[in-house]
Amino acid sequence: MTVFVNAIMYYKVKNAIHAVANVDDYSGSARLLAATTLRNVLGTMTLGDILCKREFIAKEMKVNFKFVFIIHHMYLHNYRVY
Repeated sequence: MTVFVNAIMYYKVKNAIHAVANVDDYSGSARLLAATTLRNVLGTMTLGDILCKREFIAKEMKVNFKFVFIIHHMYLHNYRVY
């Protein structure tokens, strides 16, 4: 079974020089991180949980992003799963 999920991630770069100098494509890296993390979170859930627990999924995503975004000098403003 294939599940399609739409999500929006808003982020802000804290240190532009560090982000550009240390990461080739920080925007692309953020998108790949979001997709991979979303797959990891959803992979542990049943279809019923995915449909009913959007707020829980968003919180898990934010927790998983927090550490990685600190390393890349980015700040996660909001993450919504639709």
